[in-house]
Amino acid sequence: MKFIDAKENFQLRAILKRIPQFQTADDRNDFLSICDLEDYCSSIIFDKTLDNFVVHLLAVLTKDYELVEDSELLGLVLLLEHLKIDDSLNVEEINFIELVLNKWRTWHSSKNQNIPQISQLAFEGTITPSDYSYHIPSHDTWIFTGREQDLTCLENWLIKSKGQQRYGVVGISGTPGVGKTALACQFAELHKEDFPDGVICLRVDGLDMNKIAQEFAGFYQEKIKPEDRQRGAAYIMQKVFAQRRILLIFDNAETDKIKALIPPSDKCSVIITARNKGLLFSLGIPFRSQIQLFPLSTEDALNLLEKFAAERVVAEKNSAQEIIKLVGNLPLALTIAGATLHLQNKITLANYAASLREEKTRLDLLKLEHLDVRASFELSLKLLEKETIKFFACLSVCREGGFSVYAARAVANCNKATAQRQLNYLCQLSLLNGADKGDNLYVLHPLIRLFAGEILSADSILKLKAEAGRAEFYRGLERLTNLNSKNLKVKSIFKKELGDIMEAAKWYHEQEIPKYDFAFCMLPFFEKYGYWQQAVELISGFQLLAERLGEWDIVVRFRIQQAKYLCQLGKLLQAQEILAPIADILDNISPPNTRQLYEAMWLNMLGGVMQRQGRFDEAVDTFKRSAAIGEKLGNQKHLAMVLNSLGGVLEQQRRFDEAVEVLQQSAAIEEQLCNQRGLARVLTSLGGVLQRQERYEEALKILQRSYTIRQQLGDEHGLAMVLHSIGRVMRRLGQFDEAVDAFKRSAVIDEKLGNQPGLAKILNDLGTLLLRRQGQFQEAMDALKRSAAIKEQLGDKIGLAMVHAAMGKALIAHGEPQQATTELEKSFVINESIKNHQGLEIVTPELIKLLKKQGQLEEAQVYCKRALAIAPSNKILLKLCN
Repeated sequence: MKFIDAKENFQLRAILKRIPQFQTADDRNDFLSICDLEDYCSSIIFDKTLDNFVVHLLAVLTKDYELVEDSELLGLVLLLEHLKIDDSLNVEEINFIELVLNKWRTWHSSKNQNIPQISQLAFEGTITPSDYSYHIPSHDTWIFTGREQDLTCLENWLIKSKGQQRYGVVGISGTPGVGKTALACQFAELHKEDFPDGVICLRVDGLDMNKIAQEFAGFYQEKIKPEDRQRGAAYIMQKVFAQRRILLIFDNAETDKIKALIPPSDKCSVIITARNKGLLFSLGIPFRSQIQLFPLSTEDALNLLEKFAAERVVAEKNSAQEIIKLVGNLPLALTIAGATLHLQNKITLANYAASLREEKTRLDLLKLEHLDVRASFELSLKLLEKETIKFFACLSVCREGGFSVYAARAVANCNKATAQRQLNYLCQLSLLNGADKGDNLYVLHPLIRLFAGEILSADSILKLKAEAGRAEFYRGLERLTNLNSKNLKVKSIFKKELGDIMEAAKWYHEQEIPKYDFAFCMLPFFEKYGYWQQAVELISGFQLLAERLGEWDIVVRFRIQQAKYLCQLGKLLQAQEILAPIADILDNISPPNTRQLYEAMWLNMLGGVMQRQGRFDEAVDTFKRSAAIGEKLGNQKHLAMVLNSLGGVLEQQRRFDEAVEVLQQSAAIEEQLCNQRGLARVLTSLGGVLQRQERYEEALKILQRSYTIRQQLGDEHGLAMVLHSIGRVMRRLGQFDEAVDAFKRSAVIDEKLGNQPGLAKILNDLGTLLLRRQGQFQEAMDALKRSAAIKEQLGDKIGLAMVHAAMGKALIAHGEPQQATTELEKSFVINESIKNHQGLEIVTPELIKLLKKQGQLEEAQVYCKRALAIAPSNKILLKLCN
């Protein structure tokens, strides 16, 4: 209709679908008679779905004029004049109808009351003479967005290609609501002139073959003789369509029986839409002439919303993007959301997004008239057996970002073969897709996941089994990993399942099931791959549960572990706070020997936190207290561990002789205990101290022994660490090529293991070495920048500060003082924010020196004061600033 725009067209349809007089065929006929439109009734097919009836009615009523009191009126105008006084409409709807009527009068007057041609006023879906039929379901071309590449493919396959290159039959598959029908109808609308005998789109699900054939043929008023019906549906289709240049769209096909209905002709073109990708192959459609649709890109999704509420989308872009994310970029859901925003123009996008955040009601909100996301999904259920529906429902328990076949078998409590078969079938039906990240992961569309969750929630026993099955599966998997450390397949599975492991732990927390061994078994895995934040989250839930149950020994262990991982994240104050309550908790633990052992463990961890905070004297005292308890208890294993830690802090205090002495004691104990892994660890520490004493040959010999032990143990993580230390010693010995080689070998291992923290450290040293000793500035800076990026991603603030300091020094050496200042300032700010005394002691002198060289004395003084505010008793800083 030329006198109203596309949005008004859409709103008019919505009003007509709501009026009670159009709900049944009889009511429709009666109401049109009341509206003095009896003459139109013979041209109107009343027995249609509401959506198709409204499209059809508008097509007919915009085709001809009625003579009313000597003036020519469009049939639609007669209908709207009656609706204005109808009690079923609200004020807003009546005002809108008056708006449409006024637009009609203005438009009609501007045309000098000349009767427009049918083509000028034709409403989408108009049925024209019997030799040409254009019939597609309600399809708003104005809201169709994107899919340019898919439209081009259809054009090339069905129109431009000739002879053997032409595909007479093409297929479109995809998730429910993704826009399969819309794409086919949009193509038909754009290219209807290329099909001179017509375009017909027919919904074929639930219809038998004879009904489908008769429905298609009925659009051409072909006389189907009784003998034709006896010959069958295939004969009817061939007789009516084989010689016509027509486009037939078999929409939502469910069975390969429709293959017999495709006319064997080079004139007739066919598009088949289906949820079942496998069906397209069964119909003989080659893969190269199939289109699999996916949800819209974010850009196209925004464009779609803008067509309904352009100014509001621009003004509230962040909320619009949240809406898009919440509905998973699904075109059907976006259309409903856009229409809702258009019809309810007082609601803000922020408020609408907030209402969608509630998962339990999200699908309820995505319903408007005949558009219904849940109903679209429900159509797929009739394609599933009962057991497959249960399997599908259980998948809602899996991680949203993607899950493996192992996760699926866990939640569905079935074997791997059954899980794989069910997953394949759900993928075939477009209810499931492969995740973008690969690794043989599967992903449910967010809305389909909610739909599956609704089915699961209706069966409380099945839901409990699914959640428990997942938790127990990962618990067993980690046990298997610990029993067989060389089982790379299990480790690979475990690494991919991180998200589901966290979900399983969360379930234990929520159900208050004290499966503490689940957490303790996981910790080696988290440590190996540097998942410090996840480790904290995993432990914290179990710690709170243990506190509620009064299991205080478990509480202490979990608090110590949390502090360990918080230190790795550079969150030293949080680590100190998590340890503080242990002093009082210890009184609840018995017998005395057990309490003293936990006290020793606590003191060892507390000393480590103090060491990282630069509180070296306090750290030494605390480690010595821990060692004394271990010695009193005769716990040699604990004593060896604490002596190793004590040696580390003594090294930092430059008390190297004492450090060597305690580390040698630790090594002797580990050797006596035949603890090769512990011995290798202490030897690596000892080699580091000997290096600081410039006893490089001795250090290298010790480190090489550690390397040999780790190699025998197959300890790749340890090998990476000791190679790093060996590289440092070789650098001191002037063996720069060998040092670079050791660093690079260490980096290769860490990268292979996915040990991001270790990789970041080695890249820092590699970059420094390449710069200082080999003058390879660009390669050095690349290594340092990569190290910084990893540390920032890990949230390792201490390490990040160190790398910025290293880059600053590198830039100074390269003659770039301005950039050097920037890097050193970044390092200073990070160290200041986390109150890292040691870091400030390292970076502040470099920064002050550089600022003075540039004549920025006031700035230098400011940084001195800021450093002393954090570490007022630091001797190096006091000397520097005085």
